Amino acid sequence: MDPEEKSTIESGKLDATKIQFQEFFNHTPDIITIISFENQQLGNFIEINKSGLEKLGYSHDKFLKLSLEDIIVPDISSDIQEEISRIKSGKSYFETEFITKNGERIPVEMNNSLFQIDGRNVILSISRDITERELAEEALNENLNKYRLISENTSDVIWIYNIPSKSINFISPSIFRLIGYKAEELLNQPLKTIIGSETFQYLAKSTLERISALESGDESAKVRTDLIDLRKKDGSTVPTEVVTTLLTDNGKVSQIMGVSRDISKRKKVEDALRESEEYNRSIMATSPDCIKVLDLDGNILMMSESGQKLMEVDDVSCILNTNLIDFYSDKFKPDARKAITRARKGKTGRFTAYCPTLKGTPKWWDVIITPILNAQGKPEKLSAVSRDITALKLADEKLRWSEERLKMGLDMAKMVYWEYNTEKHLFTFDDQFYALYGTTAEEEGGNMISGQEYMERFVDPDAYELIEKEFAKAFEVDDPNFISTPKHWIIRADGERRFIQVRFKIMYDENGKKIGTRGVNQDITELKIAEDKLKLNQDLLLMSMDMANLVKWEYDIKTDLFTFDDHFYALYGTNAQEQGGYQMSPAEYVNRFVPPEEREHVRKEAARVMKIEDPDIISTIQHGIVRSDGERRVISLRLKSIFDENNQKIGTRGVTQDITEIKKVEEDLQKTKAELERIIESSPAAIIVLDFDGRVRRWSPAAERIFGWTEKEVIGKISPTIPSDFIETLHIELDRLKNGKETIFNPLLKPFEVEVVKKDGSKIPISLSVAPIQGVSGKPEAVINVMTDLSERKEFEEKLKKSIEEKEMLLKEIHHRVKNNLMIISSLLNLQTNYLKDPESIDIFKESQHRAESMALIHQRLYQSTDLKSIDFQEYITTLARDLYQSYVKNPELVKLVMDVEKVNIDIDTAIPLGLILNELITNSMKHGFPDGMEGTVFIEFSKKDDTYILKVGDDGVGIPSDLDFRNTSSLGMQLVSGLVGQIDGEIELNRNDGTEFVIKFKEMKL
Repeated sequence: MDPEEKSTIESGKLDATKIQFQEFFNHTPDIITIISFENQQLGNFIEINKSGLEKLGYSHDKFLKLSLEDIIVPDISSDIQEEISRIKSGKSYFETEFITKNGERIPVEMNNSLFQIDGRNVILSISRDITERELAEEALNENLNKYRLISENTSDVIWIYNIPSKSINFISPSIFRLIGYKAEELLNQPLKTIIGSETFQYLAKSTLERISALESGDESAKVRTDLIDLRKKDGSTVPTEVVTTLLTDNGKVSQIMGVSRDISKRKKVEDALRESEEYNRSIMATSPDCIKVLDLDGNILMMSESGQKLMEVDDVSCILNTNLIDFYSDKFKPDARKAITRARKGKTGRFTAYCPTLKGTPKWWDVIITPILNAQGKPEKLSAVSRDITALKLADEKLRWSEERLKMGLDMAKMVYWEYNTEKHLFTFDDQFYALYGTTAEEEGGNMISGQEYMERFVDPDAYELIEKEFAKAFEVDDPNFISTPKHWIIRADGERRFIQVRFKIMYDENGKKIGTRGVNQDITELKIAEDKLKLNQDLLLMSMDMANLVKWEYDIKTDLFTFDDHFYALYGTNAQEQGGYQMSPAEYVNRFVPPEEREHVRKEAARVMKIEDPDIISTIQHGIVRSDGERRVISLRLKSIFDENNQKIGTRGVTQDITEIKKVEEDLQKTKAELERIIESSPAAIIVLDFDGRVRRWSPAAERIFGWTEKEVIGKISPTIPSDFIETLHIELDRLKNGKETIFNPLLKPFEVEVVKKDGSKIPISLSVAPIQGVSGKPEAVINVMTDLSERKEFEEKLKKSIEEKEMLLKEIHHRVKNNLMIISSLLNLQTNYLKDPESIDIFKESQHRAESMALIHQRLYQSTDLKSIDFQEYITTLARDLYQSYVKNPELVKLVMDVEKVNIDIDTAIPLGLILNELITNSMKHGFPDGMEGTVFIEFSKKDDTYILKVGDDGVGIPSDLDFRNTSSLGMQLVSGLVGQIDGEIELNRNDGTEFVIKFKEMKL
């Protein structure tokens, strides 16, 4: 191969390496810059990669006008000078912050290396996010240094080595440029002069093998290329590529011709390329990501080993030339296609998608696609870096699911979360919290509320002290795990009271300072109500047991011991101290408390119960006991067997009830039943007990005697005493009676008369009383009918009625005759006045005449009334007053009569004296109240209040003189009034205001 052609190929390889470096330079996610450092002074940027431009927001031209100090945050730029001294030593590392064109701050770590490019001192700076340390900085710097050492190709050296003489026979002058020897200095010299002994031995051995092979006819051994380090005159070595050809003479190898080429520069480039490739391979091998090289259409050309492991690819050839988009489902293909399109245009594309491995393992990926540029800066290929974010995705989903489950759990448990900041004295609530309190954040003006406002708005005043104590206690305790759990009532915004359980603990900052509390509130109103009901039921149970004289106990088969409590011993008139504890054997119990005559009975019953294997059977034993104080009582034991988890009987438990009083009641009940039976048997009234269908359950001997049917004939049948047309009505009424409703039998036990048919077909009147018979449950179970034969009483009543009617006729006749006699007296008095000349005597006779007429009027009312004992006094007063008015008042225009009289009946014994009183008082007002043509009114009022009658008679005339005592006067009329008021046990008062008014109060006379 021509040396120039070979040099061109080597230069091409170097250019290719530079292109690859340039692609890496432009597409790494770190910020890579090259900074001028001439005269050991920082200058402007010489170069920056695309990632740096994108992150810092500058164009390429504008950025190259900036220095490092221009992009470092001003308040820390002064630290740069200190780092410059470190850069002078070759490298420096420090952390700082860049400021973008938009003013954003980016924290970075800077790895800085000092080297030369074309003899010019520069700083290569790789700045990356401080979370992504230890990337490929050193390898990149090494590659740049290697590329700096590459130089131009050297000229070839041609030489001939004579085998017999073991010396160099010919060597071209270019050897001087290669190793510093002149050609003549090496002629006739052994080869090992310029080759190390180890290399010479290796070449000698391999050459002898080649000579032998060639002389044996193997032409492939004739030419060979080796890489040999030549020793220069100054003692150093230079790498060369040596092409040797074996020269033969008569079939024997006699000479070796060689061409040596200085490959120092190529070797350096190859070493640099090898190191760069090894570095790139190490990055791909050690990267946790799946790195792929794609063509511009997105087809996979290469995948890193780590990527093959991540994607579970056993044979990478099966996925090569497969389009990246095809790995994703329809849901994510548009995102993948869009990212590839952006990279094809020279931009960076990114998307997140779900893509299972080739073996079906579910995975989520964060994919970044960037262009790989050619020497002209145009996209030639694409780089796709896929990072496995499955764990992060699953963690996010688990966190979200956990939060959802927490929320569901809080909702189901009626729990809400809150925080309290002690410095600001503010609670922070959420919507769930406000929902529990019957309000919303909008109604409350936000999610924050002061502690005082919370207490006033929602906490029951009775709980203020409790909450303050609990908070104070929590802040006093130094245990960070201490949890306070107060319970209290709250008042919701709608006024409803709810009961909550609060659980909270102290919050601390990074310095261990207490800064607040956080907790949860749980609505436990229903639990509170249930607990209160349970406590009430337990209290009621204990009270019920006390009221029922019930005590509990247990018996353990294994220990053969009873276990009692204080209530048990109290029933037995003793206590645990006197009995030596709460446990006692059955034998000891029997000997201490069971009377001798019942001990055998108790032992047999206990043995019978112990044989029962059914856990649901409850047994009862009754026996007498002798208390410690000697009192005898009767008890009832109700007990059942106890079984363990293996269904083995381990004992019994039960309750003991003092039934002494019950026994007495039962005995009294038996006596009462016997007495009742005797009453039923001996009762003259028919007693019939019916069920609510009207069928006979009991038929007394009197019923058999009165109606004619025997008990055997009627038991279980509809009572024959019920008329057929009344049976349907009876069923309805019995059903109403059974359900406590009004019936035709109400009021119960009140007798009413009915007519009943006897067995012989005759009808008899009876008095029927009906009442329900209450059962043990307190509900009616039957109906008792008590029937009394009224035949004889009816006959007597008819006779009595006839006798009364006859007497009433006789009494009316007497009243009629008395009235007539009084009227005759009145007429006689009236006739007598015709013979009198003295006006005073005429008045006396006239007053006597009116007195007789007032009594006659009462008797007239009596014989005209159906009631011979009392009269309608309203009608009587009206008639009497009008008669007197017509008699005494000459001019009705001057004197008026006003009456206000209630309609009441007055007994005759009261009516007669009361009539005379009325006559005297009315006459007095009409005669003396209005002298000399005086105008006025006479008034009469009669009423009844409770059982007291009130009579008022008066006028508004001249009135009675103030010095006149009506009780001590010679006036016959006033004397009659006073005497008659006393006769009816009444009281009389005189009111002299505005005329004269007599008020008489009395009660009807009782015989």
